[in-house]
Amino acid sequence: MVYAPIAAFLVESFPSRVRYTSVSLPYHIGNGYFGGFLPLIAGVVFARALETPDDWPVEPRYAGLLCPVAVASITFVLGLLIALSAFALFLADRYVTPALNRPQFDVQWFFRFLALTIVLVIGAFIVSRRMVTREVATSAD
Repeated sequence: MVYAPIAAFLVESFPSRVRYTSVSLPYHIGNGYFGGFLPLIAGVVFARALETPDDWPVEPRYAGLLCPVAVASITFVLGLLIALSAFALFLADRYVTPALNRPQFDVQWFFRFLALTIVLVIGAFIVSRRMVTREVATSAD
């Protein structure tokens, strides 16, 4: 149910001169790593769950399913973030861009404010990280 439409979708997504590399390389590397290492990872997790059954949130016989469920969950979250980003870009193109092109709106002011906000947020993050690093260093002494 998944493989038939995804092949057509991927082939149509790229121009013919880069189609083979763009479709084949990530597709086969992704399937090779996730599909190839999945039995090994599931076996290791299952063996660990049998050794220490009280430390696992699931019954030991289902512990091997934690890896595929984690990969599926990560894929869902990343797909959701990408979809929300695309939707936000669509809304910005639809509503914000026409507002910026009005003659009474000073576009330079808007982008200066946006750049200043980004710089302040990054600066606050760096300062907070340095404070945490100093606290950890002083508590270790």
